[in-house]
Amino acid sequence: MSKYLYRGSRSAAKSSGASEGTLVTTPVPVIRTGNGHGRFDERSGIVPSKTDWGLWWQTVDEIHIEVNVPPGSSSKDISCQIKSNYLKVTVKGNQIIEGKLPGVIHPDDSVWTLEDKKLLRICLPKSNPSAANCWKSLLVGQYNVDPYTFDQMEKKLTLQRFQLENPGFDFSGASVSGNYHGGGPDLPS
Repeated sequence: MSKYLYRGSRSAAKSSGASEGTLVTTPVPVIRTGNGHGRFDERSGIVPSKTDWGLWWQTVDEIHIEVNVPPGSSSKDISCQIKSNYLKVTVKGNQIIEGKLPGVIHPDDSVWTLEDKKLLRICLPKSNPSAANCWKSLLVGQYNVDPYTFDQMEKKLTLQRFQLENPGFDFSGASVSGNYHGGGPDLPS
């Protein structure tokens, strides 16, 4: 499976000598596995928020977006404008997503891939990675998470926080109750 990669700003891609929509022949991981976050997500699953164009979910340190695009789309059909607090996605001239992000991200570390010419994946690293930084919507006033799903997202981020703080334990199959809102309780170190 080939993937198309776009990393950082267009000016950074051009200054590095890469052309827009460069074909990458090696898979580009969207979920990082080197720090243990990816393995936790693989074992415990995700808590997605479904939209009319696809879905989005979050981890302690990233926002993940999946956009269903028309089959046969190419990287040249896609425009992703990613700024520290703004996101705009256009496919074949049709605006899919546009608006202000509810939190700040690292745009230069953001990645988008086109898989099988029908699925656009976007990964936005949060500037303030913590379990307490659980977004209630993808954009300000748009793509809000329903209360039940948000509750599940908070639980998931709290468990991921516990996993990061206790790498010798496996919290992927655990459940949490009690004080998990806002990232869970502050524990003494």
